[in-house]
Amino acid sequence: MRFVVSGSRGRHVAAAAIGFAAAGLALAACSDSLSRSGTREASVSFGVVQNGALLTASGAGLADIVISDDDNSVDLTSADVVFGRIKFKGVEAPPLEEDDESDSDSDSDGHRGDAVFHAGAATVSLPLEGGSITPFTGTLPVGTYRWVQLHADFVRLIGTYNGDAFDLTVPINGRMRLRFDPPIDLTETSEPIAVSVNIDVASWFRDSEGNTIDPRLLSTNAEMRAHFRNRVRASFRAFEDEDRDHDESDSDSDRSGSNSGQG
Repeated sequence: MRFVVSGSRGRHVAAAAIGFAAAGLALAACSDSLSRSGTREASVSFGVVQNGALLTASGAGLADIVISDDDNSVDLTSADVVFGRIKFKGVEAPPLEEDDESDSDSDSDGHRGDAVFHAGAATVSLPLEGGSITPFTGTLPVGTYRWVQLHADFVRLIGTYNGDAFDLTVPINGRMRLRFDPPIDLTETSEPIAVSVNIDVASWFRDSEGNTIDPRLLSTNAEMRAHFRNRVRASFRAFEDEDRDHDESDSDSDRSGSNSGQG
């Protein structure tokens, strides 16, 4: 910025202008500082569980999951989930960004305290080989969060059924609300938070009597497809995981990550 002044009046004008400029810089610095405060780092990880335990590389053996009964067997080699949005829901945190999506949740608090953590389609390849992955990292406003809400668009499944190959995509179009119990209390002095989501993928391929389904029929059988979608939604559990080991038994939650059943 260049000031051209002359005489005593000009000197006063110049001094005032310089003062305003300095004040502006101070305000800008203050604003920049405020924009970085009031949030903490957060991550969302995914792991696959069987019989309540996280799959490990040694336990899984191969990068697949086998679901079988006396007569039929599914050998699942790949499972991708496409998420459209991840939102943390609470009552105290300010919104992270404007949420203009129609939301039919029956929260008494409406949108107050909601924080959109991720928006836009993202494909997550579930770690069937064991261990966990952390595809989503970011920041959350300080506040108390009671739910994490995952919008699952569809899943893609690759594998074999009784030796016959399948590669299919199944729409889920579901909103899964996973409850934190107790809620996550995020303050400005909190350590970065880690949320783990455990998924019982094998349960997707069981019918109501526990028999192994033929996934190839999901493309044509509407009743089976509806049951499959419900099984997918019910298979997700989320909890705050300080040591990031996906072990619910050592978390603070008593019934962590229960699914509300909404979709």
